[in-house]
Amino acid sequence: MTLIIALPASDGITLATDAMLNFGGIKERTQKIFRLTNRACWTATGELALIQRVSQQLAAFQESPQTLKELLPAITNIIKGSVRDLLAFDFRAELFMNNPGALAQLHRADFVFCEWANSPITLHLSVVGTPEWVVDRAFLLGPGDTFAGSLYQKYRSRAFNLHVSSMLAYRLLDETIETGMFGIGAPVDIWQVSAAGVKQLDDTETGSMRDALKVVRDQEAVLFEKHLTLSAPH
Repeated sequence: MTLIIALPASDGITLATDAMLNFGGIKERTQKIFRLTNRACWTATGELALIQRVSQQLAAFQESPQTLKELLPAITNIIKGSVRDLLAFDFRAELFMNNPGALAQLHRADFVFCEWANSPITLHLSVVGTPEWVVDRAFLLGPGDTFAGSLYQKYRSRAFNLHVSSMLAYRLLDETIETGMFGIGAPVDIWQVSAAGVKQLDDTETGSMRDALKVVRDQEAVLFEKHLTLSAPH
């Protein structure tokens, strides 16, 4: 599973996930965010086999000049076709042929696309739902999204630039991972989409974020203690 956080900014959009893969009792680092075009990237949470099939086909769009809106029909067909392919090899499908609702639950995944087109745009696609367009607001999905969302509430009314939104996305993911939420784990992967294109932050850049946030947490603790001391009855 994957925790996905998409945060809009005044000059771009940040897409962030955890970067740990669980299979059996083994955990290893993996890449969960991918470039879609020169102006968009994407990620997903759900069944790995389905995500892999979709990923192989989405790679064909990397040089496309089209926008997310223009690519939507093709992307939707890729997801639907990948589900059909998996069902063709799934013996359970025969048991649910007369139950479309149950059949649709056999292979599940949610796909999230982020684009900068003079404003931040997020597109959410599931295998059973209609497209959800998210404009100028945060989008969180996956294990721990309720916890991360509650942390985000105190920032939701503020407007940030791309650097600060990336720092915030890192913090939300890092603190959610620290709770021990099942299915997600360090490290954190941060991608930025702006007029300059699509960029994945490297380990040095995310390391700097980790160090900066430690300073922020320490300062918050000092301010909290100071406030309690000043407000204490004498």
